[in-house]
Amino acid sequence: MLNEIISEQISRKGCKPIAFAYKDVQRSVFVNQREQTQNFQSLQDKKNFLENHLNFVGVIGLRNDLRKNIKRTVSLARKAETTIRVVSGDDYDVAVLAAVQAGIIEQN
Repeated sequence: MLNEIISEQISRKGCKPIAFAYKDVQRSVFVNQREQTQNFQSLQDKKNFLENHLNFVGVIGLRNDLRKNIKRTVSLARKAETTIRVVSGDDYDVAVLAAVQAGIIEQN
């Protein structure tokens, strides 16, 4: 359900989702775990301890606006018969929306 909310309510609006969570850990438990793993020597040890059993707080959408000149730049590139490709590390829906807003692709 959370994935659906993130996809439908955040990513499709062109925002990058950022989730917040916390974990209550007693100092003695942390110190004991640190000693057992030799100061969290491996990244997996650290992840197993710190990134499991988290309490979800919420999620926000971070909007990353396009640069002011992007539509003009895309237009000039098209006139020069340049092939335009979109390469993005963002969620698919975020990348598609950015490409539509930039004039690279048309919205269906």
